[in-house]
Amino acid sequence: MPTNQTQPSPPAKTPIPKLSRKLIYGLSGIVVLAAILGAGAYVWHHSISPPSKATEKGAYPFSYIKFDSFTLKGTDAGGGVVLSKPAAYSLLYESPGHDQASFRHAIVKSYVHATIGGIDLASLNTSAPISSQELKLLNDAFAAPTKTDYKSEVASIQKFVTDHIGPLYTVKLSPATSFQSTNIHTNAWAWDLTATPIVLAPTAPQDSTTPYDASKATSLPKTSVPGQEPYKGQVIFAAGKHAYYYFLIFNTTYNWDNNTAIWTQTTNSLKIDQ
Repeated sequence: MPTNQTQPSPPAKTPIPKLSRKLIYGLSGIVVLAAILGAGAYVWHHSISPPSKATEKGAYPFSYIKFDSFTLKGTDAGGGVVLSKPAAYSLLYESPGHDQASFRHAIVKSYVHATIGGIDLASLNTSAPISSQELKLLNDAFAAPTKTDYKSEVASIQKFVTDHIGPLYTVKLSPATSFQSTNIHTNAWAWDLTATPIVLAPTAPQDSTTPYDASKATSLPKTSVPGQEPYKGQVIFAAGKHAYYYFLIFNTTYNWDNNTAIWTQTTNSLKIDQ
C-alpha cells in the first residue's frame, strides 16, 4: 500500500535574496520536499476504500495530551529551533543540513489512512547579522496589509504554507498580526490559515494501483477527495539575529477548534536566536 513516508533528499538551498529585492522564500529543497508531500497526500488518501461517514466532529476527532521535544540544529550558529510539540506528530523528514523538518499526524480509521495534521519548520541563515534596516522594512511592510510591500513580503509566507499543505487545498491567510511568546519578543508575525480541500479529477477511475498524474489533470473538473477534511492552523515568520524562521502548524477544523490550548503551548515553546 503506497504511503508518503519515504522522501528523497532535496537539493541544496538557494541563497537568501536581500530584502531590497523582497524576502522571497528561498529554500528550493523545501519546495521540492513540499511538492512530494503534497503529491503523496493524494496517493495516501486514494490508496483504499472511502472513509466512514463524517459527524459534526469531523471524521477524525482527536484530543492531544502528551508532548515531546525536538531540536532543529540549523546549518550555522544561531540557525536552530527548539520546539515542544504534540507527541502524535511524528517526524516525517529532516534535511541533511538540519535546516528544515516536517512532522505529520497520520491515522487509520475505517480502512482509511488520513493525515489530520502537520508541523513544518525551516530556518534561513544569513551571511551577516540581520540589520536594523532590514527589520524595519519587514515591520513596516507587515503593518500595512493593503500596501504593495505587504503583498510582496507575504508571498513567501503563502508559498511556504501552500507548498507544505499541498496542491489539493486552497489556502487562505488572515492579515498579519504581531507574534510574541515566552521566548520570542519582537520581529515575529503570525497568520491564521484555512485550507479547503480540492482536487482535480483523474481521467479515469482511480484504484490502489493507478498513480496520480497531476500533469494530466490540470484542466479537469474539481471533486472532493475521500479522507480529506478542511484544515485550520497558524503560520509564524520570525527574524532572529542570524536567521529567518518559518513555522507552520495545522490540523482538521474540528481538532484545531477543540485543542486551542495545545496549539498555544506549542507555539509558545518555540526558541530561536533572539
